Amino acid sequence: MLGYYAQAIDQWNAVSQLTQDASVKKSAQDNISKAQQKMAQAGGSPQAANKPPGTGPVADTTRTQARGYYEQGVKLIAGRDYGNALSSLSAALQLEPALTVGYVARGSALIGLRRFQEAAVDYQYALKLDPNMASPLYGLAEAYTGMNRPTDAKTYYEKYVASGAPDVRPELQSDARQKIDRLR
Repeated sequence: MLGYYAQAIDQWNAVSQLTQDASVKKSAQDNISKAQQKMAQAGGSPQAANKPPGTGPVADTTRTQARGYYEQGVKLIAGRDYGNALSSLSAALQLEPALTVGYVARGSALIGLRRFQEAAVDYQYALKLDPNMASPLYGLAEAYTGMNRPTDAKTYYEKYVASGAPDVRPELQSDARQKIDRLR
């Protein structure tokens, strides 16, 4: 799907050799045939055509698919289905590794699952991708609260309150102010 036909063929060949299941072998052979046909139509791989990564119709399709997984994940978070949200958001990030909001949302799913250290890693990575976002600041404060690190939590709540980023939410700023007061 991403246009890496040679790698897909190698992987499906490996699957075909590893399995004893006839239906899996047939599926692998069918996928090899499809990849070979697409490779012939495309004239080779994107790398062979000297196309930069992240360009062209395959990239656009992948971005659209990643956005769909992201939106599904956000809806699942709203419904408090954090486990499925985590799966959906991880799928989005696998397709679009630079989707900053995907890391923020996945951090929220991890908070819901009480996996605070993992959430902090996602929020920190989101900040690395876009240091001008405020959402990861609030998320880090929540993760540090969950890890019982009140000093770090307070620092990030304060950063969120002081942020002028476009993704700041007034209700969360108010909530952060209250939490800062409680942490004093």
